[in-house]
This record gives sequence, structure tokens and C-alpha cells, in this order.
Amino acid sequence: MGLVPKGSVCLVETNGYQHAGLTYTGGYGYGFGLGASTGPSIEISNANQLSDLGGPFVTAGGGYGAAEGEFAVSPDEACGGGHTWTASGGIGPQTPNGHVGATNTGTVPLW
Repeated sequence: MGLVPKGSVCLVETNGYQHAGLTYTGGYGYGFGLGASTGPSIEISNANQLSDLGGPFVTAGGGYGAAEGEFAVSPDEACGGGHTWTASGGIGPQTPNGHVGATNTGTVPLW
């Protein structure tokens, strides 16, 4: 168990291809095991626009074998007066692992 760094860069689209851009996330988690996902992943969210995905998030997730997943929710009420949430899953080499943490996400609009 210990403090683990977290980070990601994602290409995203929201609201039926009306908004697209990049998100970049960094933060720390507390957990056990070693997981590294370098393969494809998918994320779903209630975000209506790219800017809803920006800001702080509280996260929990884990993985086993080739599969990993994470759920995150923002304490900010930016998404239509509610909290933005995301759920993601992917594949990548790892040992059994689990974590909770906090991240901060920035956004770069493309259109």
C-alpha cells in the first residue's frame, strides 16, 4: 500500500460530436498493487460539454489481470447544476490493484 501518482491524456467528444477536445489529468491516489494501462480504454460521462470535464475529481478504481476500471465524481456542480461523473475501463498489463484518490483535470477545446 502507498501513495501512487496518476495521470492521463484523452481525446474526448461530447454531445453528439458538437464539442471535442483533449483532457489532461494528474493527481495522487492511495492504493495497493501495480497497474499500468497502455492499451485502449473507453469512458462514459454525464458531461454535456468539454468544460464539464475540467476541475477536481475524487476517484476509486482497480484492476485484475488485463482489465481495469475507475469511477470519478467532481465535487463541483458544473454539469447542468449537478455533479459531473465519469466511468472508465480498459486493458493493460498489471498485477491486482485498487486505489482511491484525487485528480485535477484541464481541458483543451478542438471544436
